[in-house]
Amino acid sequence: MAKEQAEMEKQYLAVYKGNPIQTQAILQNFEDKTLIGGLQVAEELTHTLMAQILKDTESAYHFEGF
Repeated sequence: MAKEQAEMEKQYLAVYKGNPIQTQAILQNFEDKTLIGGLQVAEELTHTLMAQILKDTESAYHFEGF
């Protein structure tokens, strides 16, 4: 993430002098990409956590069925 941010910042500074309005799009795209990545990681971690909770619950309270 730090590498991508550094690259975005270089692009931002290079474009700013010639077209400051375009830099808003550069920044917004980076923020959107970062947010989506964070949400994907959170979802994966949630799934992993829920799977572990279910596994632990099944180990502690085994259900044989009917």
